Amino acid sequence: MRKMFIIVLCCAAVLLGGYASYRGYKVYKNKHLMSLAHEFLAKSDARNAVLAVQEVLHSNPNNLDAVKVMAQLADASRSPAALMWRSRVVELDPHSFQDKLALAQTALTLRDYQTATNTLQAVDAANKETAPYHNMAGTVDAAINKFAEAETHFLEASRLEPQNPAPQLNLAVVRLHGTNTLDLEEARIALQRLASNPTNSSLRCKALRELTLDAMGHKHEDMALLFSQQLAQETNSAFTDRILRLEVLKETHNTDFKSALSNYEREAATNQSKISELATWEITKTSPRRRWRGCAVCP
Repeated sequence: MRKMFIIVLCCAAVLLGGYASYRGYKVYKNKHLMSLAHEFLAKSDARNAVLAVQEVLHSNPNNLDAVKVMAQLADASRSPAALMWRSRVVELDPHSFQDKLALAQTALTLRDYQTATNTLQAVDAANKETAPYHNMAGTVDAAINKFAEAETHFLEASRLEPQNPAPQLNLAVVRLHGTNTLDLEEARIALQRLASNPTNSSLRCKALRELTLDAMGHKHEDMALLFSQQLAQETNSAFTDRILRLEVLKETHNTDFKSALSNYEREAATNQSKISELATWEITKTSPRRRWRGCAVCP
């Protein structure tokens, strides 16, 4: 009987040891795969990053790092699946303030304003007193045309972080929707100051974009030509900014329109996304409309 007990005990120990080794191997394998995924991300190799992360999620659907990477990749491609992945991140880490802001931003990008609003409402009281919260809340309010509420949020964000230009830019943009002449001029001055920032090209692009749209909306053609030219020449400007430049040239009947169109057609020739953007514009010839373009929460 004692011998049988020893045999059973040994078998159990072997099984437990084997299971522990198997679990240890799975943990090691998943860590290795996630390390590879981050390396692929750093090289902008989205395809291999997805393959690595999918294998991790197959093994462990609750791997937070893997879910975050999938959310990041879906966001980068503007996929509707980004909302599901961002929601899953918050579900796995419900106390993460930054992940709630990321979910609200994704929902805003996909125009799911209800999810964006509900996500911000779920933020705890302490984090609702921070500049990032107020900047995001203002962005959401502006997107649904609650400009007075948005202005209040941006003012508070600017007060809490006076050195952060993001809420200052957003505040200026939201004031462009007002009718007070003094406020409009102050907003334009603020945007021109931000457009002259010597160190932040992204900020300059956002400011120049808004100045161009505002100038066109108010029929200030000379200013629209100037701002759109500066925007198109910015290193970090997007191809949509070149299309905005084309729209300004067309609407003002400027003689540079044909040469600019030829240049941008050549630029787009080797990029399917740019070809699609330019072809859509050439078909629709949509005039720019003065609308809200709230910026993402800046770090």
